[in-house]
Amino acid sequence: MTLINECWESKFKEAESCGITTLCARSLLESALKQQFRKLVMGMYSYTYLKKPQHFSLQALFDSQGDYFDANDDYEIFKEKFSVGVVRKEWPIISIKTLNEVQIRIFNKSVYLFNSFDINEQLARLNSSYRVFVAAIEDLAMSKIEGIIGADSSRNVDGRFLYGQITNLSATYFGQLYDFVKEDAVSPYFDDNVPGFTIEGTTIIRQNILYKIKGVNGNNFEDIASTYLHTWTHEILHGVSYGFKLGLPFASLFWDIYLQRDIIRYFETPHTINEGKDAIMQALDNFLEAMGKIYSDNKIKMLIDEKFKNYDSVFSALLSESKLLKTSNGENAVYQSAFALEDKQCEVC
Repeated sequence: MTLINECWESKFKEAESCGITTLCARSLLESALKQQFRKLVMGMYSYTYLKKPQHFSLQALFDSQGDYFDANDDYEIFKEKFSVGVVRKEWPIISIKTLNEVQIRIFNKSVYLFNSFDINEQLARLNSSYRVFVAAIEDLAMSKIEGIIGADSSRNVDGRFLYGQITNLSATYFGQLYDFVKEDAVSPYFDDNVPGFTIEGTTIIRQNILYKIKGVNGNNFEDIASTYLHTWTHEILHGVSYGFKLGLPFASLFWDIYLQRDIIRYFETPHTINEGKDAIMQALDNFLEAMGKIYSDNKIKMLIDEKFKNYDSVFSALLSESKLLKTSNGENAVYQSAFALEDKQCEVC
């Protein structure tokens, strides 16, 4: 089951056959993914609308993508257009059981939802701040295999997924971090009263939910900051427990890669070294302080401190590899990523 429309499919094919610059490729991929995941959300809401009308509410859908038809639509107009779209079958009807059939178009291929790593890898290689989180990667993959071999499946698949924009930091020492500051497509299976949660070693933070549950009216930012830090630390601690239980595989294999990518992503616009350090490392410093209050084992503290403070060495390595370039000299020299300055022909597509 593919969700890409003809317009975006033709743009993919043109880029793949004729070539495209990296910045144009990023814009194409981000927009095409937004179209597909929004269509997926509409399909899942449509299933509830048709099969379980007693549990149905369009308010959450309107809050997340009320501009799906027209940016000027109010709630009543959006609801009417949605009903007409369901009747006209403008998008597929998608249930939890058919979620494993959904394919997402990226450069050079289409992938199933349980291959969300491939989607995020293309986004990361294009220096994008967009990511997709899919909760039930393993269950979706297994249910797909069971369907192929004809086995009955009674799996309770977690239907949560989210496509949106994350903060400067995409991972901690213990696992991946999806700290969403903007949400473009949100599964109807999310609890909109929960601002954060952890699945195994992966942590998800939804900042817009923090604002929603705190009822921010422009003068409550101190309370929001406190709640955000509490949520961030609380959820990461779950990832810490999981990481130590498995022997810290993420730390040894992937941490430096994610940190390098985050630094390059931040330096797409010009900044000084200290600005970059503040932006990337501030959250980690807060977390390290919290960890020091919880763990009395100095060896653990030293281990975390060593890894969390390696910004300078990573930055130097990026300079030596010409992935970061100095654009001005002086005491407060400014740097920028070669990705942004050179905008070469796209290697991803």
